[in-house]
Amino acid sequence: MPVIHVIASDKMKPTIDFILVYEPQNAHCAETIETILNTDCVNQLFLIAGNSDAAQDAQAVTTQNAKRCSVLQTDNVNGTKFLRLIAPKLEAKFTLFYLSSHDLKLGYRAIERLLQTAGYHADNFADNDPNSALMLYSDRYDSNGLHPTIDYQTGSLRDDFDFGSLQLIRTSAIRHFLNNGRSPRYRFAGLYALRLFISSKGGNSAFTRTALQRNRNRLACFRTKAV
Repeated sequence: MPVIHVIASDKMKPTIDFILVYEPQNAHCAETIETILNTDCVNQLFLIAGNSDAAQDAQAVTTQNAKRCSVLQTDNVNGTKFLRLIAPKLEAKFTLFYLSSHDLKLGYRAIERLLQTAGYHADNFADNDPNSALMLYSDRYDSNGLHPTIDYQTGSLRDDFDFGSLQLIRTSAIRHFLNNGRSPRYRFAGLYALRLFISSKGGNSAFTRTALQRNRNRLACFRTKAV
């Protein structure tokens, strides 16, 4: 693992905890980690390793950045067990998930721009303001060019609708989902169930899609073909 160079800065208050699946074989892995750790609004980065070898490799990153970067090992990021694993460790107002094994290269100020969009909405989970979003997602670029996601609308119940792999969710919404009295337990549908829970709390207005119109305005770029 290459050395990750972190530039100290206090320009923006840390507001995001980033959850990133660690795939050392991906071409932009080290670059993506460095970009995340050099982003002022990121409070901490969790590298999710799928096995002991990946966890050991990722440990080199946490050694260099022990205060802001740590490793969690799990063989399943799709269940509610994974959400319960990370929830007690979350400190920031927002949690940014990237749980795909595809290579990720963030566009210019991608994280800040997602947060800027989220900043226009009320912070209270129970807020009934129609402009209050609990989850944000965006279009992306892959090997075939622009890959737009869909607008969230009534009836978006299926688990194969494409909302992208980079999703910003209010941490309070995650906690409400896990502590809403029903104690949901799903092995492969944790994030899907979370999305349905968010929808039940805020309807279509709970979701904000950050549309992309020009190449220079991209929020995230998948260098490999992503679905």
